[in-house]
Amino acid sequence: MSCARFFFKFSHHGEYSAFHRLIHFLPQSDFTVDATLPSKRFIPRRAHYRAECFWRKRKENFFWEQSRKQEMKCVHYLYPENTWFDPPERKGDPALIITAHQPVESLKSRWGSKGMEQMQAAISRASAIVTVGPNEVDFFAQEAPNAKVTFIPHGIDTHWFRPPDLLESDSVKESMRDFLTMGSWLRDFGVWASVVEEAAKKKLGFRFSIRAAGREFETALGSLSPSARSSVLVLDR
Repeated sequence: MSCARFFFKFSHHGEYSAFHRLIHFLPQSDFTVDATLPSKRFIPRRAHYRAECFWRKRKENFFWEQSRKQEMKCVHYLYPENTWFDPPERKGDPALIITAHQPVESLKSRWGSKGMEQMQAAISRASAIVTVGPNEVDFFAQEAPNAKVTFIPHGIDTHWFRPPDLLESDSVKESMRDFLTMGSWLRDFGVWASVVEEAAKKKLGFRFSIRAAGREFETALGSLSPSARSSVLVLDR
């Protein structure tokens, strides 16, 4: 079934490259539209929001126009939280699939507030919704009773990718003792700090490099004991 995909990469380079890996495996019958504002760095900060709204709306209209022209069976919004701008609805439009990434607790707390209208419009019109956590299925099933809601695991298989058991640690290669953490958005720095602290307590010899910013990260970093803090390298630029 041919499908079109619409996304906005914003500033999360890991997610951007993940999308391009996905696009690499798409069949030739599919197509993708990136709604990212191309020249954001040259636009005055105070004009960013207005310029992005104009650009995303323009790209979205193009996306739907091409979807209809190429007779796509479905369209897929990879980031409805950022990209949904109320496209004109026509009879016989392709089925709409959306993948929701924001934590359900965050969505619930903001669901009735101004600014969520676009996300709610996407939910109400969707034929299928993909969630990234099993705890999000019930919420979307309630908000979109006409959509098929499916959980597809995203991220890391922690049963396979995990620190070695204490008895195994002596045989771990030196290069496997380095742990790199990147980014600040939706990161649980409390868990990160507890891992660093536990590794230091067990004297596993692990080294933690991290590139992050923000109050939550600074608080977690400041909570570390001297021995745990000595195992952390804070990267910049």
